[in-house]
Amino acid sequence: MPGFHLTPHALDDIDEISIYLQQEASDTIALRMRAKFFEHFDALAMHPGIGHRRRDLTSRPLRFFTVDPYLIAYREAEARIIILAVLHGARDVKRLLRSRSE
Repeated sequence: MPGFHLTPHALDDIDEISIYLQQEASDTIALRMRAKFFEHFDALAMHPGIGHRRRDLTSRPLRFFTVDPYLIAYREAEARIIILAVLHGARDVKRLLRSRSE
C-alpha cells in the first residue's frame, strides 16, 4: 500500500501552521486544517500523479497540490511520496524550497 513520508521541514511547516491557526482562529480550526492536510497526503500517496509541476518555483521534479491557501510540495519515491513542504501560497515559496533538502 502506498504511503507518504514527511520531511522534518514539512513537519515543522504543519506545526507552525497549527500554532498560527490556534492563535488567530481556534483550536478547532487548527485541528481541522491539520486533519485536512493528512487526508490530502493519503490521497496524494494513492494517486501520486495528481498535482502539477511548477517550473517557476523549482527545477526539481516536484509536484504541487493546493489545499487553499496552502501548497503541498512533494515528490514521488519508489513506494511512497515524500512531502517536502506545506507552505502558505503567499510566502516566498521559491526561496523556501531552494533552502530545503530532504
